[in-house]
Amino acid sequence: MSEFPPDLGADLNTRSIPIIRATEPTPRGQVIVLTGPMGAGKSTIAAELAQRLGWQLIDTDELIVTSHGEIPEIFVERGEDYFRNLEAATINRALDGAANAVISLGGGAVLAEDTRKRIGQLDTVFLSVNEDIALERIGGGANRPVLAGNPQENWRRIFQQRLPLYRQTSTLEIDTSDKDVAAVTEEIIQHFQLA
Repeated sequence: MSEFPPDLGADLNTRSIPIIRATEPTPRGQVIVLTGPMGAGKSTIAAELAQRLGWQLIDTDELIVTSHGEIPEIFVERGEDYFRNLEAATINRALDGAANAVISLGGGAVLAEDTRKRIGQLDTVFLSVNEDIALERIGGGANRPVLAGNPQENWRRIFQQRLPLYRQTSTLEIDTSDKDVAAVTEEIIQHFQLA
């Protein structure tokens, strides 16, 4: 995993976090972005893809955890709006410094318009999954704040709300429900002619 610039969000004692805007788009072809709902396999597939290509792996959720603590705690202590601003700033910083990188985004990253604009210019893969497999993969959603209450119903509602955004920003869509990591990784490599 790569180091991430330590100055991101240095002043988090305030209620608002500035959204860092890009001055130049990331060059096309040097970055593969993975989006999709919780349980689609974004982090796992990103790690395999980065390893196969010999590229840098950037998992934006991991960057947030490393710099700011566990995501469920951020939701509880600061709220979803705070987290979404932090997430958008983290993604912008990651994209600004990315070259020959595979970037895994959190499931809600596409909610930010700036993020959608940026990843829409890149080779972005929407990893979809059916709800039963997703919930199985994430252990029923117990540690996912946005699924609290009724995980299956909430997963389905969130997925349907975000589905048009995933599709709007992606170059390739792969259903990971009944594919293994190696098969999905190979499909991405072949699609973007990376081998």
